[in-house]
Amino acid sequence: METKLTRILPEPPRRYRTTMITNAGQDTNEFVERVTEAGEVTEQSRKLGLFYPDELYSLSHLALPFPVTDSLYGLQPDNSEDFGVHLRAVAPRGQGAASL
Repeated sequence: METKLTRILPEPPRRYRTTMITNAGQDTNEFVERVTEAGEVTEQSRKLGLFYPDELYSLSHLALPFPVTDSLYGLQPDNSEDFGVHLRAVAPRGQGAASL
């Protein structure tokens, strides 16, 4: 799977172990660990049994909880302020290959 991260890393084999925690796929919030051991060329993938919480909105490297009724980021915006868009309704969730 090609991602921005794999484009900036040197091609394997590398002299170091590379571990990436990312979404299992573009349509899921389940996390997987993708590891390429030092000196190896194949990547091993392992499910972590973790899921990115629906109540968090990812702001690149920072994830913050927002009230459910927040007009911009809330899952159920109360429309107390009009921003013209509800980001929570259109933004992808999670960090990883799909968002790198």
